[in-house]
Amino acid sequence: MSDAQYEKVKAALRSMSSSGDIYEDALNGIDQEPITLRPEPDLLIRNGNLVRYNGKKRLVVIPAKVSSISPRAFSGCDTVREVVIPNDVKVIPYAAFENCSNLEKVTLSRNLDTIGPEAFKGCGRLKDVSLTPSVSRIERNAFSGVQSLDYETMFSDTAALNKHIQIEDSWLSDKYSEVLKKQAKPKRKIPVFVYAAAALVLLLGIGYFVKTRIDFSNQIKIAQSYAASRQYEKALDAYMAAGRISPRSDKVKNGMMSVYIDWGNELMYAGDYEEALKKYSMAPDSAAHANDVYTQWGNSLLEEGKYEEAIDAFTHLEEPASHIAEAYMKWSDHLASEGDYEAAQNVLKEGIEKYGLSEELSGHTENIESQKYINGVKASMAEIAKDIDAGKYEEALRKLDNLESSRKDINYHLANDYPLLADLSGTQYSRIGLYTSSGGHFTIYYGGYEENQRKGTGTYLYRYSGDPENDKYNYAIGKWNNDAPNGKQSIYSRGYEGSTCIRDSITTVNVVDGVYDGQAQVEDRLTNVKYTGEYDNGTIVVQGTETQNGKTFKVVFYSEDKRNWRYYEDESMYSDRFAMFGY
Repeated sequence: MSDAQYEKVKAALRSMSSSGDIYEDALNGIDQEPITLRPEPDLLIRNGNLVRYNGKKRLVVIPAKVSSISPRAFSGCDTVREVVIPNDVKVIPYAAFENCSNLEKVTLSRNLDTIGPEAFKGCGRLKDVSLTPSVSRIERNAFSGVQSLDYETMFSDTAALNKHIQIEDSWLSDKYSEVLKKQAKPKRKIPVFVYAAAALVLLLGIGYFVKTRIDFSNQIKIAQSYAASRQYEKALDAYMAAGRISPRSDKVKNGMMSVYIDWGNELMYAGDYEEALKKYSMAPDSAAHANDVYTQWGNSLLEEGKYEEAIDAFTHLEEPASHIAEAYMKWSDHLASEGDYEAAQNVLKEGIEKYGLSEELSGHTENIESQKYINGVKASMAEIAKDIDAGKYEEALRKLDNLESSRKDINYHLANDYPLLADLSGTQYSRIGLYTSSGGHFTIYYGGYEENQRKGTGTYLYRYSGDPENDKYNYAIGKWNNDAPNGKQSIYSRGYEGSTCIRDSITTVNVVDGVYDGQAQVEDRLTNVKYTGEYDNGTIVVQGTETQNGKTFKVVFYSEDKRNWRYYEDESMYSDRFAMFGY
């Protein structure tokens, strides 16, 4: 593949959503740079068309730039409870919201014309849908299986203003007919005396009152229609016109308050928080609504990483402490993730001093201190890995000594949560782990991992100094599986008395789950003599007997020419089970 072809393929892949059928490794075999795909968005929108919703939010406000929705765009989204559809959408297509099992409310586009087949099929909890007068067609099974739907509310405006709506679903059509019948005024034959009475009323001036009431009722209906289609300014104008006719009417007051609340809700969901506050200020219980606005506003700022602005928004809440504390913690975590622990601690200190959040933030302050400390431990582990890569094993072991000397502090910050794994770059392997042995001391494993378990080839460092006069350094290189040594191991041991090396050997032996088992060879590097012997499930196999200085010994390891041998005077020592130390 040429470079130009590769660039075209890469650009095409990056323009797509990472759907799971396309993997980042797809082109990595082509000696080119790896391709990183963008993460899949909650709302996948292409050229004004909402293709698919992939999120987990309870409230979904579809952006105003969307003018069409694809079939099955929300199908099976069981977390969605409320959806607001923008005004440019004219058609809800086939199965768009099919099986949204927790969907309760849908605010439709004021320009909606058609609700397609099976659009809300299986939305068992759907109860709040108000059709706008623009709707002219509802196709088959559009609301199949929707038992909780309040159809009287659903058709409250449409039935009065659009009596020619085409409904293909027989059940829904019957319900629509019922609503029309309830709204229709019965036509009765008016007796002559009624006409006479009416004439009398007109003569007495009551006719003006009747006309006034009709005008008032019409204005209320107009206002309600505008409100349902989210034309809030026109709705308020109509309510004010009705108020001029009947200034003390509760219908006018309650209707206008409802408009301000709905308007405020729409602005808040759209992220226009300042305007939402203005609208809520005109409604009763404005403080509670303002509380909702500042909560959502602050959370939105937190998601954008605008921590100071979020804190300022939260200060307007009735009970701001927990929200402000959360903002400070997220702010400090962000700074800590960038390695600036001092700034992270200063942010928490500000929250305590400025807002008195000592109880809420003190624990997090300790958290950041622990992160700082453990990050330093991980840096030491990275240095150990570099020493191992360079073959500087004793230097690596001395650095392990330094970690061992601060074991209590490490235990405090980690709360004994081992292993501690450090991710590495620029070293032979990708990870190094700090572990505790069965005796409570630290060991290091640097090598292959699979799902955080040691597997593959690795170097294992351990050190014990039971006697200051007999310092011992040990490290092993070999195979690991099931988080334990398994296979051939080369075990290096070096011991000192003071500054004098009194032991320097390499033991090559097969290991099963950490236990010596099979043929073994010991190379004494001080004398250049090699010995061979055998282990049986950890127990040394006696090779024979030899006499020395008038004493007969059970020999466990012979040299190659059998001129030298190794033995134990105490039989219990070679009957013990031999294994690798504390893995």
